[in-house]
Amino acid sequence: MSAEYVKEFSEIQGLTWTPWVGARFPELPANRRLLVVGESHYYNEDIPKQTCKAYEDEKGSTIEMIQDCHGEETTRTLTNLRKLFFGEACVDRAEFWSHTAYYNFVQRPMNHNRGGQPERPKGDDLVKGRSVFEEVVRTLRPSHCVFMGVGTAGAFGGSVSCTARVGRTWARGGKFEARGFTAELAFIQHPGRYFSWRKWRGYLQAQHPGLMSWLGAHKDLH
Repeated sequence: MSAEYVKEFSEIQGLTWTPWVGARFPELPANRRLLVVGESHYYNEDIPKQTCKAYEDEKGSTIEMIQDCHGEETTRTLTNLRKLFFGEACVDRAEFWSHTAYYNFVQRPMNHNRGGQPERPKGDDLVKGRSVFEEVVRTLRPSHCVFMGVGTAGAFGGSVSCTARVGRTWARGGKFEARGFTAELAFIQHPGRYFSWRKWRGYLQAQHPGLMSWLGAHKDLH
């Protein structure tokens, strides 16, 4: 984990959880900087000590989640994310995350079991999330942002559009420009249940060949 951006993060209004930034991320070339964007942290009010307040107070929740998956992937989502980028190749997970940044677009905890269904982001969540995203991206200056889920694409209006249908989900893509740099945006189906990493890997290879080429060629990750 890099400590280079901690001060900048502390000054971003609305940023609840400190993003994960790999130790080697700051030294990467401008065209090879990946930011993975999740949706939010979820809690289950039926489980003792899992409350909204607890998650809001734990500023390091995002960092801890990524640290936990260095030795062993703890969720189907993280397993599918690795396969999305690298297929079935043997990958040093700790090395991958040392080159990668991660944070969640919605900066409030959402109830995983509200009325029997996971809570979904509301319009206000997207508005606030877009504001925080702009500041996080201006700080990190990623070349590519891969969003886990297409639901947050609505926060970007006409700057993001449908690019291809993969299974039952329309992928979205676009660009974000600020302060002399441009980041490619890729919105994919959330890599949890019912996610075909092979189909979505093919999509990224076709629509974002630059990203997939340098990820695949990064010998330190294999």
